[in-house]
Amino acid sequence: MAATSSRGVKICITKAGANGTPITGALSKSDPATLTGTGYTAKADDIIYVKGGNSSLSNKIQIVGGGASATSLTLVGSDTSADADTTGGVYSHFSPNDMACLCWSEMSISVDTPSTVSVATYCDPTATLPSAVSSAGQISFSGFVDSSSAEYLEMVKASEDNVERYMRITLPNNNGYLVAPITFSSLTYSFPLDGAVSYSGSGVLGSKFKHLHV
Repeated sequence: MAATSSRGVKICITKAGANGTPITGALSKSDPATLTGTGYTAKADDIIYVKGGNSSLSNKIQIVGGGASATSLTLVGSDTSADADTTGGVYSHFSPNDMACLCWSEMSISVDTPSTVSVATYCDPTATLPSAVSSAGQISFSGFVDSSSAEYLEMVKASEDNVERYMRITLPNNNGYLVAPITFSSLTYSFPLDGAVSYSGSGVLGSKFKHLHV
């Protein structure tokens, strides 16, 4: 197994108010899955969010693969070949205009262990139930303050509105994508005596990161 440098990683989130453009299509039962319809404008790397429906892609973020056309989109890393049905989904296309790409200086991802609530009794002192409040994990990040930068201003919005966004991390050397829904919390700021003014923050994942790759 060869190591891959983090140089070339590209981190993008959906902008405030971006809901995507609804598109219609039929989802195939195949590996990878494809959407077929008419009038598609999606290009490689664009996000397609699948809402509802009967397929295993329901309520998940998908990425458009290479070779997209006006009538067909391949979804990277998807496999619906074992699905009993692929009908009923609603598809939203997020173009580059719907995305803000972030110039962070550092990012890390942590995964939460599902929490439990004790329902212990003398008969069963170890009994638990799954907690109704759960998190798939968090990310922590840092960057530099630049009020002339659209990406910094988008981070300020994201930290204030607490609206869930879709995150796409493009990995270098054709290693695919990491995708997840995320809600950001407030930013904190650092003022070193000798150095750049910086910010840091965190975000809560709506689901674990999914690695989509060919």
